[in-house]
Amino acid sequence: MQWHNQLFKHWTAEKTAQGSKFIALEHGGSFPYKYPYFYFEEKNSYKFITWFKEYHANQKQLPAQKILRYKTLDKYKYVPKYCSLVADRFFRYSFDITQPVSGNYFLAMNNIYNFYNKLNLSIKKNFEIKIHPGDKIKKVWIPKRFLEYKFKKNVLSKSPNIENTILTSKILICFYPETTFAESMKIGVPTLLHICPKIYKTHSISKNLFNNLKKVNIVFDDLDLLASHVNNIWENPFKWWNSREIKKQRKLFEKVALGINEEAPIYKWKDFLNKLKLQNDTRKN
Repeated sequence: MQWHNQLFKHWTAEKTAQGSKFIALEHGGSFPYKYPYFYFEEKNSYKFITWFKEYHANQKQLPAQKILRYKTLDKYKYVPKYCSLVADRFFRYSFDITQPVSGNYFLAMNNIYNFYNKLNLSIKKNFEIKIHPGDKIKKVWIPKRFLEYKFKKNVLSKSPNIENTILTSKILICFYPETTFAESMKIGVPTLLHICPKIYKTHSISKNLFNNLKKVNIVFDDLDLLASHVNNIWENPFKWWNSREIKKQRKLFEKVALGINEEAPIYKWKDFLNKLKLQNDTRKN
């Protein structure tokens, strides 16, 4: 978030020169991308804190700080109604190879429309699309007009934020492998993920997790199979979602992708920070 902040970079350089340790934190996550910014953050920090399990020598997995604030579904006012699809944002001009390139926008929008056409009528009546909050900035394609042209009606969600979208979803479907998928999985709403292999290239470290979730119909790379599954479980998605095998794979996702596998994950942060403090105190003495 501070890459273009010259003042912050000078301040950081001064502090590290004085012996402070610069810790970088991952902004969000789920399935890491194949090309993670050439490991810039790993190479320029004392330690890079990740959500996913470590795949670089200078990474340290700690419980996903953003996800820890979420409670379990029974602690919320849950009003399941919609089949909600959360769409990704696409920049008008490509500036890195980590995320989807500009032209993928049209493929992604057509994938959404084609998926919708495969759904049963009862689901179409309760179908909505939540666009990425970053779609409000000028650097990205604006999907509103394109979707209205394709659908011939307004299918955009009126929810003020992602959390509200999750808590009004009977089924939530993410069309990109990032933070929203992790948030919905943690809260506990029936959640599915579609990863289009022509758009998204994920890191090989996530292959086993991807395959495990694909086998139990949480993750898909085929629109026909995804639509068929949604049609099959729509009447009672929790019957499938709360089955023993699905619960097992949900726990695996939390452990591998979010670093959460115990009752009090905050203690992992406490231990990590206490060790840093001890190292600093030892150095000063």
